[in-house]
Amino acid sequence: MELKVEEILKNKGMRMADLADKLNLDQSNLTKSLEGNPKLSRLKEVASALDVSVRELFPEEAPSLAAGVLTMGSRHFALVPVDVPENPHIFNSTQFFRSVEAFILRCLETSGIISLCGMYEGKYPFGLVYDAESRKLFLSFTPGGDGCHTWVYNPRADSYKRGVTSNDEIANYIARNIMNDIQERV
Repeated sequence: MELKVEEILKNKGMRMADLADKLNLDQSNLTKSLEGNPKLSRLKEVASALDVSVRELFPEEAPSLAAGVLTMGSRHFALVPVDVPENPHIFNSTQFFRSVEAFILRCLETSGIISLCGMYEGKYPFGLVYDAESRKLFLSFTPGGDGCHTWVYNPRADSYKRGVTSNDEIANYIARNIMNDIQERV
């Protein structure tokens, strides 16, 4: 999907070079980072520099593709069906569980935003995004023809309620919850 960055720049009397300077980036790196499926962090930087919302960067038809926007305080998260690359990483259920468990372990150790996406069982797009600031893990899952489903997990809080305290136990517990949520939809 092509973003409306050029259109917004034109309306503001700016060029891509001006935006790149404002973001302290090389213009070609900025342009490349906005192609295909740009990172949410880059979209937020660009939106802030242009004094627009992230949603305004997308064409008007984009909301029909979006599952929604989650707002927590002043922070916004786009929840969209995963735009899986031409050759996505395909996970069978065992690989998926192990990969999600390892991903959650990384989540518990990060101070930023990380993500994992691909195809579950070769036919269902999914995306996992962890935001360390909110300590929330977002799963967007698109079973065939059934829209996009999004779940929110708080790994530490959800686990502590069950008496699960070590990072390995937390990762296993949340990965099992994610597997159960997905299994209910396929």
